[in-house]
Amino acid sequence: MIDFFAYLQRTREADDLPRAEIQKIEALCREGLSVPDILERAVGEITLPGVHVRRIHDAHRRFGLVLAAAETRRGRLPDEVIDEATAPHQLDALDRAASWLGPEPAPLRAALALWTRCLALARRDGEVKVDADPGHPGVAQFDEDVRRAEKLGGLASHRWLRWRRGERDGALRLRLSLPVAVMEAQAKAVFGPYLGSRQPREALDAIVLSHLEASLPRMLDEWAESDAIRAAQGALQGVLRAPRLEADRIGSVHIGTGLGAAILDREGAILESMVTDDLAGIGALFDRHQVEAVVLPTRAADSDRLAQAQRRLSRGRRVQQVSPAGLHEARKGIDAPPRAASAVVLGRRALDPLREWTRLDPIHLGLAEYQHDLDLAKLRAAYDETLRVVRAEAGRPTAPRPQASAALPANPLVRHLDDLRPGTLVQGVVTSVTQFGAFVNIGLREEGLVHISELADHFVEDPSTVVAIGQRVLAKVLHTDRARRRISLSLRREERPARERGATSAGAKTRALSDLERLFKKG
Repeated sequence: MIDFFAYLQRTREADDLPRAEIQKIEALCREGLSVPDILERAVGEITLPGVHVRRIHDAHRRFGLVLAAAETRRGRLPDEVIDEATAPHQLDALDRAASWLGPEPAPLRAALALWTRCLALARRDGEVKVDADPGHPGVAQFDEDVRRAEKLGGLASHRWLRWRRGERDGALRLRLSLPVAVMEAQAKAVFGPYLGSRQPREALDAIVLSHLEASLPRMLDEWAESDAIRAAQGALQGVLRAPRLEADRIGSVHIGTGLGAAILDREGAILESMVTDDLAGIGALFDRHQVEAVVLPTRAADSDRLAQAQRRLSRGRRVQQVSPAGLHEARKGIDAPPRAASAVVLGRRALDPLREWTRLDPIHLGLAEYQHDLDLAKLRAAYDETLRVVRAEAGRPTAPRPQASAALPANPLVRHLDDLRPGTLVQGVVTSVTQFGAFVNIGLREEGLVHISELADHFVEDPSTVVAIGQRVLAKVLHTDRARRRISLSLRREERPARERGATSAGAKTRALSDLERLFKKG
């Protein structure tokens, strides 16, 4: 029987992690401990951050499913072939192959290879086409999706969830097409010695297509929901782990239909607040109180006013930008007008992110894209785990965290998007950290995005380990899209070798562009 470490090697899920740490985590997984339980129990014994512990924990859960499915096949299929499977769907494929070919190991291994290759081809080169029922009362909300076709390899999880909702409601019809000709060529190459008088298409039909056409949508559902929930966990972890703003007196500003401002002391007590439409009045308030730092929202409906506030209020002061998510709920109970109360919330979030963000039910923060398409029970459980992990990590000795900025970016020669060229170096402030990268304010209405692959010269799995909200960075412009008002940035200091760039462009680049599209939808 395959052991857990051999399973990890076969699936390549933890190639970069030390074996001793994996063994400690596996032992705790066997006791039924959750990720937060492991972090709390093994203080000083396990040094890996929570994101890696979760990787191993998730892999151990999948390993358990494989073992359970494998045991039901013992005696019917050869053990040496069973132990090569790394997922229950591979064992299902072996069942179909055995009923067609018999129990001999060699053809069953060929069947396993065919199923695995064809599934990968379907996920990469399969295509989904979207049509609509023009008479359905809810079809208008899907206007941008109708008559659209997209390769599954570049499909964003939130888009698949949206389309599946439309299909369940009866407004959309989804049609999956598979690269059958390429799959048939694989069947011929893999099954040549075992076909006898049969044709490659018969093997493909019996082992792959008879099951894949029905099961692929379900697999995509599971992938999309898991991906969306992981992204929401990453977003929550990003705000919880933001660096604390250390200052005796801060001024915070909310920008909505008007302006709200508040002066807070180090503990978050309100010294003075105001509601106004005049930035000059807020500037005078800040001068009178001699504030050391300014807190601004990471985004605002009036982006021009936010840019003005950044320029006028930041002179000689440290600046931290904070997400305004969930302000309506968070400001309840604060004895101040709504706009001023919103400014108080922003300031307190900067002073003590963990305390302030955990006052709210994470579901109310709207951190998950297309949240209404997700299983809220699963999302809530994932959020609860994230909260416990962050609290557990807060008590562990870790590497120094990225710190907040000392000042806002100063790019006096960059006033418009057209001033940017590939290769231009710009100063910026990180305004948001997600699972897929970070947003950076460079002083324009448009924020720049640093994809996770461009955050550092080394491999980065968790963006929050290398950048933090409020951190000042020097970035290089990679690309601007003037039609969509988008800016792509890089924090890498070394050029990637041409061979690496080529490898990235083929597979990972498609996924990266999908991530970029999702990230640019924020706010």
